[in-house]
Amino acid sequence: MASVILVHGLWLPGPELFFLRRRLRAAGFRTYRFSYRSVADDLDENAAQLAAFIAAKVDEELHLVGHSLGGIVILRMLELTPRACSGRVVCLGAPLRSSVAGKAFATYPGGSALLGKSTAAFFAAGPMVRWSGTQDLGLIAGDSPLGLGQLISALPSPHDGTVAVEETRLEGATEHIVLPVSHLSMLWSGVVAEQVVSFLSSGRFRLSSESP
Repeated sequence: MASVILVHGLWLPGPELFFLRRRLRAAGFRTYRFSYRSVADDLDENAAQLAAFIAAKVDEELHLVGHSLGGIVILRMLELTPRACSGRVVCLGAPLRSSVAGKAFATYPGGSALLGKSTAAFFAAGPMVRWSGTQDLGLIAGDSPLGLGQLISALPSPHDGTVAVEETRLEGATEHIVLPVSHLSMLWSGVVAEQVVSFLSSGRFRLSSESP
């Protein structure tokens, strides 16, 4: 049985992944949830902890799915530890090319502290430009503009209310697809779950994809 490790986003402890986990299990996957301190620990610390979490598993086939900051943690982990996982990777609404909303929020009083060390490290490193890992990488973005991010800053259209579609693209990714969901609703969307299952099973999304 293939397994999937799900990695939550900023400020979200993981229970919000319940619906996606349930759909993955129904599709025949074993699931694990990796929890990390998205504010208190920096990006490399969380990446190292994820690598250790993976190393403790004995599953022969292991895939990774990350929402928002969780996707960034996954890709950073694979950059530091390329052989940690040979399975496929899916990022959901991950602002891989930086975040207009996040950088605007950081300018508010106390904003940088609330965003935490992992986000600060990501901003300091600069945007990801190209995926050069050996794993198949599927990127899912949303274009339903419902979210608090647009109240903080004007976001480039289209966007999911928090992350612009353009911010989710990465050269070298296997596929990139845009679905009619918001940044949070993608976590319980049946359409998103269907595409995640398809990519983890075959390395391709079922809908027509866009070039990264």
